Amino acid sequence: MASKNYVTLLQLSENIKAHIQATYTGFYRIKAEIIKLNHYKKSGHCFPDLAEKENGIIKAQMRATIWAGTYKKIDEEFLRITREPLHEGMTVLIKARVNYHELYGMSLNIVDIEPEFTLGEMARERRLTIEKLKKHGLFHKNKSLPAPLIVKKIAVISVNTSKGYSDFVQTLNNPESPFVIQHTLYPALLQGDKAVDSLVRALQRIKREYQNYDAVTIIRGGGDDVGLNCYDHYNLARSIADFPLPVITGIGHSTNETVSEMVAFKNRITPTDVAYALLADYVNLNKFLQNGQSVISKKTPQLLHNRSVTLQNLTRRFQSNVKYQLQAEKNKMYNFGQNLKHDAIKVINREENTLQQAGSGLSTRPLKVMNEAKSVLKYQTQILKLKSAEKLKAENARMDLVLNITKWADPVHTLKRGYSITLKNGKPVTQSRQLKAGDEITTKLANGEIKSTVNRKK
Repeated sequence: MASKNYVTLLQLSENIKAHIQATYTGFYRIKAEIIKLNHYKKSGHCFPDLAEKENGIIKAQMRATIWAGTYKKIDEEFLRITREPLHEGMTVLIKARVNYHELYGMSLNIVDIEPEFTLGEMARERRLTIEKLKKHGLFHKNKSLPAPLIVKKIAVISVNTSKGYSDFVQTLNNPESPFVIQHTLYPALLQGDKAVDSLVRALQRIKREYQNYDAVTIIRGGGDDVGLNCYDHYNLARSIADFPLPVITGIGHSTNETVSEMVAFKNRITPTDVAYALLADYVNLNKFLQNGQSVISKKTPQLLHNRSVTLQNLTRRFQSNVKYQLQAEKNKMYNFGQNLKHDAIKVINREENTLQQAGSGLSTRPLKVMNEAKSVLKYQTQILKLKSAEKLKAENARMDLVLNITKWADPVHTLKRGYSITLKNGKPVTQSRQLKAGDEITTKLANGEIKSTVNRKK
């Protein structure tokens, strides 16, 4: 039989345990991230999985133990200082002893966690989130979107059982309000370590049908500052900043703004404040329209009067200009006729002289010269008649145009277009102060006149 040249697993485990207990005798302060909390509410014990990451890759991982009494004390202190309970994804500084168990292997027995360190890490991560958003040009992107005049349809991210959502809906559906805003709920977790993914998924669902809405709101009631660390997370803040619709937050707290609130289009403290802000846009628009209506009612009579006076002045000026232009055209026609007559006489005299000269030379010139002279005379006479006819035709057409313009400027045509003229004692009435009760007036229409008596005037 071969000699015994091995150790049992138990012996090896006991040797490792003895070595660890002899080497790691004290407590160690260790920085790590809680990747899984593993808290059992029934027993109260907690068995977190701790890890150290580099660029998102786990470089080291170890199991830990927090016994029920210690966990309760640590969690209460964390909640008081950081306003956040212990949760997955949190970077912590623990005080622990290294343990080794034959069955369960090596672990860390945590006896304390420093909340101040985690608070500093939260602030650092918050600062890095802001810097990263600004670096990528996203920090002010949602705030730069054009504001809707009024919000008629809004997508709501909340929990249908929360008091904040109930207050929001009750405020919008106030029976005393004449305004209606349609809202659609997209349920999501609003706090805790799973809230970031839940809220981002809700935004992605809305983004696929964002054309159906004017804005988005994230509302969370209660007024408690606990569990708000998720709203400083980069993924959620980026989704809000890069959203194609204005995002309005109302997550119910009054301390420093979270990063999500900073990048949102608008931030209101409570869900009720969000609802009031939406309704206030309707109230302001209604006031603006009422003021505009009042101004129009006051200005319209005076404007119509001014336009009427202006129209009358333009009509008189137009009639005067037409008469002047007509007389000028008549003068031009007369002068043209006189000039034409004078030019015709000159041409005839000149041609007669030419003929006479040609006749005087008949004794010395052949008959052909005389015939050519007659042809030239005949041609020039035809040219003169043709040019005279064309000139007369053009001037007659121009005269007809002036007559037509004068004809349409006649007030009779204005009356035929539906207007009327009011006369008192044969004079036009242009202002209401020209009349008093009992006056007899004549309303001149296109096809007749109407006699009437003024009963009263406004």
